[in-house]
Amino acid sequence: MDTQTVCLDGKTITLRQHPEVWPPLSAREMLQVCHAKGYLNNLQNDRVLDFAAGSGVLGLMLSRWGARSVTLTDYCPMAVALAMQSAEDNGLDDVTGIHSDHFDAVSRQDYDLIISNPPVQPWLYTDVENQLKRDQAAWNEAGADGRLVLDSVLREAMDYLKVGGRLITSTSSRHGDRQTQVLLDQYWSGQWREFHRSEHKIIQDYHGPYLQTWLAMQVQDLDLRIYQKDQQGRPFAFYTDPEGEAYLLTSRGGGKSNILWQSHAGQWQAVLGSEDELPPLGDKDVQALQAEAQRSPWYYQYRLIEAIKTEPLAQVA
Repeated sequence: MDTQTVCLDGKTITLRQHPEVWPPLSAREMLQVCHAKGYLNNLQNDRVLDFAAGSGVLGLMLSRWGARSVTLTDYCPMAVALAMQSAEDNGLDDVTGIHSDHFDAVSRQDYDLIISNPPVQPWLYTDVENQLKRDQAAWNEAGADGRLVLDSVLREAMDYLKVGGRLITSTSSRHGDRQTQVLLDQYWSGQWREFHRSEHKIIQDYHGPYLQTWLAMQVQDLDLRIYQKDQQGRPFAFYTDPEGEAYLLTSRGGGKSNILWQSHAGQWQAVLGSEDELPPLGDKDVQALQAEAQRSPWYYQYRLIEAIKTEPLAQVA
């Protein structure tokens, strides 16, 4: 059985690996940032739920750091079994594994901390009619838009926290930042904050097959999930749909306002994203972006969010 070792703050865990279980890639960054910024201090009295645990790296490291108890959940039975074997290998006897579709098999409602590094890829390799049989890549797929697990966390996690309990979750621009913010505002009443954001290059060997799906989604909702950058570092994305229609998504105002341009009769005209009537893009501007598109890698944003369950508002008689 292949293993890998994760070491942070002088604490080490060894993880078993399996082709059907997602390895701890971005979860390492999540652990490092949360620890460095003090979001995982003083866990001695905390009951922790690692939701969509995958290899179990988050929960097992929190157990190593002294959490009172840790529960690992995942939709993949192989992931749960492997994570529990890793817990045994590391001598962690305060860890419980639950095979659960979202929160369906989770019974506690008094967790101090729910932590999650949810998957982001949309369905591509998944046999939707038989989701328990997937290849290695498909275990990181989460619904037609990639939001299946993240949306469950944002909508339901509060019901499983005690008052004052915290949710820490990662999210990605590939999920769609606008929808994520809508759900955070709706379900967490403004009691949330983004405490980390980083930019990463798309891994062509892994992410490449999903690019066209993300591009198609962002042409529909103007949420810049993936992008290339011009010489000034400004994001943009070209996309040609299956009917041959060509689009360009650009960002202005620090990414708060995205504009969709469509190629029509030899001109690039703004079709969505601005109430102003914008002139067509000049040939030189478009040619410069097309040249950059040949050189620039694709990027996405990775974010970490903390949300807190507060006392419910008193009912007015």
